[in-house]
Amino acid sequence: MEYILRYLFGLFGLLILIALIISCSSEEENIIPSNNSQIVDSEPDPVRYNLTVTSSEGGSISTEGGTYDEGTSVTVTATANPGYKFIGWEGIDESNNELIISVNSNLTIRALFEQITSFTQQGGYDQPTKSFGKIAVIPIDFLDTPDDIRNEFPTKEKLYDLLTDENLIKFFDDVSYGIFSYEIEVIDYYHLKINGFDNQKLFDDTIISNHNYEIQNFNPEDYDHLLFVPVYDKQLAGARAGSWEVTINDKFYSMGTIQSFFVPIMIGYFDRDDSMWPFSDSTKDKKFYSIPTGESSSVEGEINYPLSRFQQTFIHEFIHSLGIGTHSYSSTNDDKFNFEPIVQGNDGLENLDYGDKFCIMGSGEYAWSLNAAYRDYLGWFNDTVRHRILEKGIHNINLHPINTRDNTAFIEVRIPGKTSDFSSIGYKNEGYFIETRSKEDIWSSFLDNAELSSNIEGVFVKKTDGYTSWLLDMSPSSNINFYGTTTPDLRDVVLKQNQNYENDDIKITVISKNLNGSFDIEIVLK
Repeated sequence: MEYILRYLFGLFGLLILIALIISCSSEEENIIPSNNSQIVDSEPDPVRYNLTVTSSEGGSISTEGGTYDEGTSVTVTATANPGYKFIGWEGIDESNNELIISVNSNLTIRALFEQITSFTQQGGYDQPTKSFGKIAVIPIDFLDTPDDIRNEFPTKEKLYDLLTDENLIKFFDDVSYGIFSYEIEVIDYYHLKINGFDNQKLFDDTIISNHNYEIQNFNPEDYDHLLFVPVYDKQLAGARAGSWEVTINDKFYSMGTIQSFFVPIMIGYFDRDDSMWPFSDSTKDKKFYSIPTGESSSVEGEINYPLSRFQQTFIHEFIHSLGIGTHSYSSTNDDKFNFEPIVQGNDGLENLDYGDKFCIMGSGEYAWSLNAAYRDYLGWFNDTVRHRILEKGIHNINLHPINTRDNTAFIEVRIPGKTSDFSSIGYKNEGYFIETRSKEDIWSSFLDNAELSSNIEGVFVKKTDGYTSWLLDMSPSSNINFYGTTTPDLRDVVLKQNQNYENDDIKITVISKNLNGSFDIEIVLK
C-alpha cells in the first residue's frame, strides 16, 4: 500500500512539472514588444567599381570614366581624327566605336586608332585664299581712231561704272561664297603715239612691254593688278592675262613683278565699213551662244546673262590674273565614256580647250558660274560648302546647287596615290569635282533653255589633274558633224538619278533627286 502511494505521488508531481514547462513556453512565444521597441534591418554599403578609359594617338573618347555603383550603365564613344580610323578596344572584346558598359567590376579600356594609309598618299595642299584685289585700270587709245568715233569711247568715269557694276560685284561674291572682293581705280587715258592697225596687223598685248608708260603720280606697286584697256574702233583684239615686262615712269619691272591683264574694247564698225557691218560696242554687246542640234542646224542667240561682252571678258581674264593660268576644258569621247578607248575620228575632243560651256573659264556659252575645281584652287570655300573625300571607302553626301552657302555646294575627291608632279608647289592629287546647278541661280539661268534643261536633272562630274578641270559627259552622246566640224554634243552631260559612273578608281551613283534641288550621292573610292 505504501508502495502504491509513493508511486501515485511521484506521478502527480511529474504531471505538475510538465504543465509548468508548457505554460512557460507559451508565455514566451506570446510576448508582444512594447511601442518603444524598434527592429532595424541594416543594409550593406553599395559595391562600387572603377572604370578607366584612355585613347591612343589619332582620336578621342567621350569620357575618361570614373567610379560607379555596381550595375551602372556608361556610354563610351571613340572618335577618330581626320586621317585616322578607329580599329578597336584594348581591355574589352568589342569592335564598335560606341560601347554601353554595365559596370560590374574594375575595368580599364583603351580606344585604338590607326593612321589611314591612303590619307598619307595625298600630295599638295590648299592654296592661300584670294580674298581681295586692288586694280589700277589704264585705258589706252591710238592715233588712227577717227574723232567722231573717239567721242563714243567710254570716259574714265564710265569705265569705273562698268567695272564696278552691281552684277559684276555679285558674280564674284556668289562664286567666292562672300570671300572675295576687289577695288577699282581708273586713271586718265594713255594716248599711245602709234596706230592701232599698222602694216595690215592689229595691235596686240606686246604694246604693254614695248612702251614706257609715263603716268604722273602713279606707282604700280600700290596695286595688286594692272588692267590695260585698249579702246579701238576697227577690230576687237584678243584679251589676255600674264606677267609682262613693263616700264612705267622710266622704271623697269621684270616679268612676274606685277600681275597684269589686257582686256580690249571695240567701239565702231568692223573694218570701218558701215555698209557691211552694224555698229559694235563691246561695253554693251553680248556674246553669242550656239547649240548644235544637227549637221546643219542649231539654236543660236545672244547670251542672256546680265553683263556685256567686255564685262564677261574682264571676269575671265581677272580670274586668270588671280592665279588660274588655264581654262575649263572638256573631255568627251563620242558616245563612249572618257576612260574608254578613244573613238576613231574623235578629233581631239578628249582634251578640248575652252570646251566647258558651263563655266566662265571655258567658253561660258551656256552657264557662267565658276567651276568647283578653280574655286577650290583660289581658296573660295569653307567647311560648309566643300565636302572632301581623301580616303578609300563608301561615302554618302547630300549635294546642293553650287552657289548655296548653307549646305554642301561641291564635292572634292582626290585619288590616293595619284599625286601631281607639281605637288611641291601645292597641286593636289588627281581626282574629281562634283557639282550641280539650278536655273534659279542667275549664273546658270540659261539652263532653262529647252535644249539644255536636262542639265539641271543631275550632277556635273569634272576631272582634275590637280590643277586643270575637264568637263566629262555622264550621258555620252554621239558627236555632231556640225557644218563639217566634229563637235561634242553637250546638251545633256549630267549624271542622273539611278545612273552611275564607274572606272578603276571611283564609282559615282546618284541615289535620288530631292524636292529642294539637292541630290543624294554615293561615292565609292576604290
